[in-house]
Amino acid sequence: MHERAIWAGRHTQPAATSGKHSVHDHVSLMYVTEGATLFEQRGRHEVQVGDVMLVPAGQPHRSSRSVQTSGWGIGFYPSSLELGALLDPIEHSSLVHILVECRVYLENLCAELARESHAPLVHAELAQKQLLSLVLVDVARAATAMPATPPTFVQEALRFIERECLGPITLGDVAAAVGRSPAHVTTAVRRATGKTV
Repeated sequence: MHERAIWAGRHTQPAATSGKHSVHDHVSLMYVTEGATLFEQRGRHEVQVGDVMLVPAGQPHRSSRSVQTSGWGIGFYPSSLELGALLDPIEHSSLVHILVECRVYLENLCAELARESHAPLVHAELAQKQLLSLVLVDVARAATAMPATPPTFVQEALRFIERECLGPITLGDVAAAVGRSPAHVTTAVRRATGKTV
């Protein structure tokens, strides 16, 4: 777990022909500024410059074929940020294409968010939340009407935990929220994330 609720930075992924699936306990976005990749999450997606890959917590994903790819990576724990409807594109899409005329603005927001990720904590958390909100607004505006893919019950369990984590919740509460037995939820979440509920 990261020491901050939001972090960002410049990332480069070397050329590869296949990779293993990853699962995060946080939400992540990757705004591609160079290169291309085949991104697998809720299907296969050809990712080009100007695309934003959206990965909800608990969603298996990987890049299976790519040339060297660079861009801005953003990670965050939504439970402490109260982002509401700004998370809708992440819940329903795997990929959003940013129009050419909007790319410089989004790249500048990502760069500023990365700078704030390394700034002293005094006021940095507020600045990060505001910058993340602006990034998510841009992504939400760019999101095209794509058929919604229903979330897996592991994703639903992680979202329930994110929404309710500030109050008292039990494994039984999580299991009831996703309509599964506590044992099934325990096994599936551990298998998907490597962590306990």
